[in-house]
Amino acid sequence: MMGAQKPLYLISDGYRLRSQGKLVSAITAALEGAEGCIGYVQIREQNQFQAEMRGGQTASDAEILQILNELKPICEKYGSKLLLNSRVDLAVQAKIDGVHLGSKTVSIREAKRDLPHFSVIGYSAHCPEEAFVASVAGADYVFLSPIFPPNSKPADRPPLGVIALEQTCSTLQCPVYALGGISAQNAASCRHAGAQGVAMIGSVLLDPDPFQAAARIVASWKSGNA
Repeated sequence: MMGAQKPLYLISDGYRLRSQGKLVSAITAALEGAEGCIGYVQIREQNQFQAEMRGGQTASDAEILQILNELKPICEKYGSKLLLNSRVDLAVQAKIDGVHLGSKTVSIREAKRDLPHFSVIGYSAHCPEEAFVASVAGADYVFLSPIFPPNSKPADRPPLGVIALEQTCSTLQCPVYALGGISAQNAASCRHAGAQGVAMIGSVLLDPDPFQAAARIVASWKSGNA
């Protein structure tokens, strides 16, 4: 299976694990626990909001490159694509699989201009209309969020719910990943709504046991029990 066919999408937490020297090991444990079902790993350590929320600082460019270089062979081992949030320049420098963008980053068009032609470009959308625009612009996949109240940060938007997710999935040509409050208890409802998969931060990497946390969500997704 290629990355876009696997149902789990893992996003780094922004500061806490990095500050403890546990980021790479936590991601590795999740990849092992998910049994080949994590299609993407996104590094988000340069995101200021995520870092400040956890009482820390954003990663330097050198730190990001070091993390990416450590993770490249690990992601390759498990068949997962490695992406970087926002920073097209560092993604090119590290020779990873692509980037994840949003409304406050460079545009999809600009990223396509600067990245190798085979690169993956994802996009974070917060309503069905934004997801549609990103799809038309050439995103390889989109996040729709938040579907449920977020686990890893204070809610800054009302949850969209599975009905909005279902409407978006039925409209877009590219894969849609549900983000926001994903857990073993609700992952299957996203599958029933037509999502390609589920994206997670806190419910896996900030769990005391990322291996088991990832395994539980995989089991929920495969079982189809909402």
